[in-house]
Amino acid sequence: LCAALLLYIYVKFNASLILRRRWCQSTQEKVKPREPNVQIYEERNKTRTESLQYEEIPRNLRFYISSVLFLVRDSVLVFRVLYLIFSITGVFLSMSTFFGPFFFSFHLLGVITRSELLKYVIKSVTQNGKSILLTVVLALVIIYIYAIFGFIFFRNKFSISDEELFCESMLECFITVVNYGLRSGGG
Repeated sequence: LCAALLLYIYVKFNASLILRRRWCQSTQEKVKPREPNVQIYEERNKTRTESLQYEEIPRNLRFYISSVLFLVRDSVLVFRVLYLIFSITGVFLSMSTFFGPFFFSFHLLGVITRSELLKYVIKSVTQNGKSILLTVVLALVIIYIYAIFGFIFFRNKFSISDEELFCESMLECFITVVNYGLRSGGG
């Protein structure tokens, strides 16, 4: 009920502002002139942007489809809709199964929307995702090199008990080095 109320209030007070801002941005985007005479282009473009105010945009099927797409691209609205969906799913699954708390755990992400510092952390991880992924790939390559040395020179040392050997193949040796190496802090 509370999540539905939050979604309603957000849509009631912000949806028209979001649509107005996005429509104004999309109508003010200038197209590069194809004609050699720039003055004619500027005169046409002036009349086009002056005549395309938000109130004057024709309310046809294209307008409504574009408006829905503009709203779907708003991250706060998407978060609020997911908030409501996870609330309803959690309530109904709590009555019949034990999976309800899983869906209620999504609400803990609301802390991110209230803290500027956490917003910066999420922004830094998402904007630098490619470099973080490449760093993980580099780490796996280095671990693979260590696994090769372990496979060639220290294969007999990869046993936890006297009977089991965890380095019989190169793949098994790599998985063992990744598993035990990362869990024991690399050492």
